[in-house]
This record gives sequence, structure tokens and C-alpha cells, in this order.
Amino acid sequence: MLGPRPNNYVEPEGPKTAKIALIGEAPGEQEVREGRPFVGPAGRLLDRLLIGAGIQRSQCYVTNVIKERPQTTIKKSNDISTFINLSKKVAIETEAYKDYVTRLQHELCDTEANIFVAFGNVPLYTLAGQDPPKVTKRRGSIYPCTLVEGRKVL
Repeated sequence: MLGPRPNNYVEPEGPKTAKIALIGEAPGEQEVREGRPFVGPAGRLLDRLLIGAGIQRSQCYVTNVIKERPQTTIKKSNDISTFINLSKKVAIETEAYKDYVTRLQHELCDTEANIFVAFGNVPLYTLAGQDPPKVTKRRGSIYPCTLVEGRKVL
């Protein structure tokens, strides 16, 4: 069930004809303020890495699994566990997470990207079904995408 978009919702950006889609977990404070994905500290690092790899960000599709900034909890700011908890042996998914996965699936099916770059455990789990997803141990690995058939996850 795709409900209304919250005030802190951050739209994806980039051409739908891009061959590469960059997918993060959720927007941070600066992303919400500017209304664009990956413009905070992680985004500045991403921009430097893309330049180093000879990839133009403007030629990539950029989005997040969760399109709104997670709430601040006692645990931390941007507490993604309010949507999905990956700290257990089996992921605990909320209805809100499932709604965002449905949105992401429609969104990515509408692109020409054949490689999805997962930035974090949540995108890796969402795109490739890696359970438990330890993205730091899987760097450089390529998996078939379980969310959008025929695509690959890096």
C-alpha cells in the first residue's frame, strides 16, 4: 500500500536512461534540507569516488531504499531500525519498509540501469536478498538482483 509522501521525502534524481543506479539506505538531514539524495558528507565522498573512477554523477540514477529521513531515537539519529532491523539473524521488516521496497521496485524497473550499486546493508538486503547482509565483507562482489530480475547488484 503506497501511502502519501511525508514532508521529509527525498525524490530520486538522474536520468532514467542511466546504466548505473546508486542506491543508499535513507536520506540524512542535509538531503532533506536540499531535497536531493547524497548531498551530505556521504554524498561528497561519493562524488570524489565517482570522479576517481571516471564516472559522472549526472549520468547515474541516484536514490535511496527509504525515501524519508528515519526518526531520531535514543539509539541514534537516522535510526533505520524504525523501518527495518537487520541486527537479528532474520530481518524484521515493517509495513513502511515493505511499502518503500514496492516503490523502489517500480522506480528501478522504470530505469535502464543494469547495475545497482548498494551503499549499505539495507540496499544490499533489499536488492540482493543477502541475509544477514554484511556489505563490508561483500565489497566488489556482484550478485543477481532479486528485486528487479535481470539486473546486477554490486
